[in-house]
Amino acid sequence: MERYELSLWSNDDAENIGKIHSIACQIKSVSKKVGCHEIRKEQAQIIIDNSSDVINYWTGHTFVGEKKEKRVKKAFQAFFIALYDLVSKCRESEIQVIRECADMILFQGTVYRYLGHNTPENCSVKVEPIYNDIYVSWSKEQDSHYLLSKLYGSVTSLVATIREPYYGIDLEGIEKAMSVLIGVEYSLSKGTEREVVFPTIADCITDIEYIPYKSEEDEA
Repeated sequence: MERYELSLWSNDDAENIGKIHSIACQIKSVSKKVGCHEIRKEQAQIIIDNSSDVINYWTGHTFVGEKKEKRVKKAFQAFFIALYDLVSKCRESEIQVIRECADMILFQGTVYRYLGHNTPENCSVKVEPIYNDIYVSWSKEQDSHYLLSKLYGSVTSLVATIREPYYGIDLEGIEKAMSVLIGVEYSLSKGTEREVVFPTIADCITDIEYIPYKSEEDEA
């Protein structure tokens, strides 16, 4: 099993995209072995290190109000689908610590997301949510002044309650689980966002608020 090292702050995504797809394939392969207890310690370490790189790349290249390129979105989607499947299977493990770590990662509860514009151009246009299975960034923090400070003009505020049969992927939970499993502290969540990765699913949305654009003339 290969250890892939991503160039975390590179603006050239081409090489990293290929590595993310390869890491997703690694995780899929490991998922098939979970019930058979065939995962060796060295393999687990590589999966953890590779996944940590992908998540750090996600937090370093996911910006509020900015759409990802299609190929980048596709790579991250493959990774999170594979990771979610692996963690879900770990919940059924006969090993207690594995089950406990899976429960740390899979999140249910209330999360928040802002949609808006990352440039002043056309910032009066209302941004509508897109409901699909694409993993996006949510926050466990209700009021994120940091996120709002990155947006211009009209803002759409979403509140979602993740409940059965759905689970989000809690980046703080992954940090805790990695610490328990291998005794190493990983820093994955960005700033104070307390990030949960989860699709925008219509059944989970409990509130939508459109905050209109106010020009300097309106505020005068």
